[in-house]
Amino acid sequence: MAQSKVGSLIERDIATLSEKGAKSDIINYVKQHENKKLSLKPLDHYHCNEANPLATCLDRRAITDKLKDVIRDDFEINRISNGRQLFFLLRSYLSNADRLDLPPFSEEAWKAYFGANGYLWKLVDYGKRLYTHTFMYDHNQPIGIAEKTAAGKKRLLIRMFSRISLPVFDWDMGLKEFSISGAVKRLNEPYSSNEQEVALKRLHDKFFLLAPLLIAERNLSSGGRSSTIFEKASALLLANKKQMDVELGFLEEMEFHQVFNFTMTIAYHLFCHYTAFNDSVVTSVRRPIEFVTEKQEGKVSQYAQIKGYKSRACKDVYALVIGDASNLEEVSARVDKRTGASFLNMLLELSQAYNAEQHGLLLFEMARDGSLSGLKTDLELDFISRKLELFADKRLGLAERLSESIQTLFYVHYVESVKTNIDEQGIRRVCKERKYYRFNSNQFSQLILNLSLAFFQCFSPQTLRYAQLPLYYSDVDDKGKVTVTCVSKIVDSAGENSNGIITFYADERFVPVMKILEEWASRRNAVYRKRSKGSQYTLGSEEPEFNYELTKRTPYLFPKGRIGETKPYNEYPVTATMLRELGLTPSHFFNTLNSSRFRLTVADNEYRYGSVVSAMATLQNSKRVFEKHYANGHKGQNNEIIAQALDVIEQIIKGVELEEAKEKVRDNWKIEVLAFDEYKRRGKPTNPNGTCCDGIPQFEGKEDNLAQSKATDLGVTNQSDKTHCYQYDKCHECMNAKLVDDPKQVYKLLSFIESLIDAADLYPENEELERRIASFEELVSMNISESVLEQAEDMLEENGRYFMFK
Repeated sequence: MAQSKVGSLIERDIATLSEKGAKSDIINYVKQHENKKLSLKPLDHYHCNEANPLATCLDRRAITDKLKDVIRDDFEINRISNGRQLFFLLRSYLSNADRLDLPPFSEEAWKAYFGANGYLWKLVDYGKRLYTHTFMYDHNQPIGIAEKTAAGKKRLLIRMFSRISLPVFDWDMGLKEFSISGAVKRLNEPYSSNEQEVALKRLHDKFFLLAPLLIAERNLSSGGRSSTIFEKASALLLANKKQMDVELGFLEEMEFHQVFNFTMTIAYHLFCHYTAFNDSVVTSVRRPIEFVTEKQEGKVSQYAQIKGYKSRACKDVYALVIGDASNLEEVSARVDKRTGASFLNMLLELSQAYNAEQHGLLLFEMARDGSLSGLKTDLELDFISRKLELFADKRLGLAERLSESIQTLFYVHYVESVKTNIDEQGIRRVCKERKYYRFNSNQFSQLILNLSLAFFQCFSPQTLRYAQLPLYYSDVDDKGKVTVTCVSKIVDSAGENSNGIITFYADERFVPVMKILEEWASRRNAVYRKRSKGSQYTLGSEEPEFNYELTKRTPYLFPKGRIGETKPYNEYPVTATMLRELGLTPSHFFNTLNSSRFRLTVADNEYRYGSVVSAMATLQNSKRVFEKHYANGHKGQNNEIIAQALDVIEQIIKGVELEEAKEKVRDNWKIEVLAFDEYKRRGKPTNPNGTCCDGIPQFEGKEDNLAQSKATDLGVTNQSDKTHCYQYDKCHECMNAKLVDDPKQVYKLLSFIESLIDAADLYPENEELERRIASFEELVSMNISESVLEQAEDMLEENGRYFMFK
């Protein structure tokens, strides 16, 4: 009888068991500059649980030991993320086989995990409807995964098993494949223009306030610190005739090392914005940073050569390897000549002040004892957002859930708590339970404060720390909305609340909840106090008369502390943990800051306002990420086209003719043409180089004898073929120019664009050149097929530029 492939593998490798102990099952690795451990021991036990007995099958243990080596290999070459993923995936696979009492490295176990009725397909079925928030699931409802996620898991395990020669392709033959189309669950989204603007402004303000203070603190001749950073920041703002930023109140309770780490974290986020680098690159960047300055006719342009340690040599970021043993590589990022260069200079000064080591890390953090270590960026979602009060634009969608929680807490004294548990099959399930609170207890009051603040914050971007009673309600407008206003005790230094008025704009249905919360706040710190007229004693049964006057204490809308002794909150009390317990996604309330979202936002802005070429250049080595997000065009533009189309359809349903409907929509959207009509017109390409052009421009131009003579000398044309248009840099504005979807013609166009870029570098003050370059790049990206563009790029690389533009 023929021996199976697995059997021969076992015989060949069974000897490895005798060497067990030569390799440790504890893997030590560094993540975020912190030493961590991963134990492979659970893989040797039934159900991958060390509390269970060791697996007794020698075949299983021999193969498991070889798979451990595969995981170790990834850690050794610093592919930590992949190694961890392989471990958890293998643990899930082995646990499933043990639950079904199947030999794990067999065709039966493989089909039980990946087959049509297997474990992963069950998760995919559960994941056909993935809700945005966990409270939307029913109690005990499983949370599945996207089919694309399952495809990725299978691909990893096939690769892992193949590396030790398991007959995985035989096992997998004929099984239903997972689709790789579609998006995975909850992709990161770029920041909206408002989110980005507010976040960057506050990050800049806080960094340029705190960094100089920290630098001065380090340069003090005396070792002691006479005052806290909070006091110095307050004094500095006062000297500049600014009031203390409301977002900096939390500094009062911070120790020095905490303020330093907070400032470095702000610097980390700004650095992510300016460079669009991945997290691993940002946290490994080292000094020095060399600024290159270009001056042309009074205008200065700067960019920086940034030296960073590259742990994964297989991924380059425009890397220029230094020829020494320092393992340093240079990565280049062009920064804005004003705020970007100013920020980098200030950060360099701060970094150098506290860490003078040659080629020291640019970003690092400080322990309580003053020792330094690499900056950790795996922070809670709300770490910076809470302190700077940065909120997501989409938070309005959370008001309904918060309203329900407030009402159940007031009327029946419980809040529905939502958690996720893992059942015996390894499937995540939603668990809902009622969490009761004793009325007016400290826990009850604190929770009402947090819920109240989160609820009101859904309707206003302003800081609510010093909001005061009473609330003033307008009449309901024609959209069913009510404008609610109140005064604020102070004005923040950013001027965002310069008139001292806070405004909430909400649906009419939320007004009763607002009034409930207003009444609760007034019971804790009344707006008015009542005093009897005349003597405090009254005779007989006569009712005394009273005077009503404002209380001396400020009646805060969100009071903290005992009744009659209230004060405003200091650090923002709403947390990501609280939102998760309500079943809400924290990133829908807080404007979460991380390197991925900054990177996506930079690429998104380049795609939308620049070109596909510049967007891909920004992402550098992540073409896959770019294609994943923009394979179907820009999401915002697509939504705009759909919205306009729906408006047109609505007009047609009302009996309006098609062209009249389009005209109405054009008026409503305040644009010259419909985006969809414009998109269709771009399907018929234009050619800025005149390859398909009659030479007669449809914009104001004139004949140029010098251009004609030069063209004749180069052999491009002759005297009989007179050139009537020489303004090739304006072809994108000409109605007679036509693009040609041909490699040779596109090669000429790419050469021309490169020549314009050279000119723009020589004359950086010429903004019109930059605009024309962007317009040409957009024409190419929107109209030329990918295959033709690739051929044209190959020609450009092989032959250099077309001879007219060398």
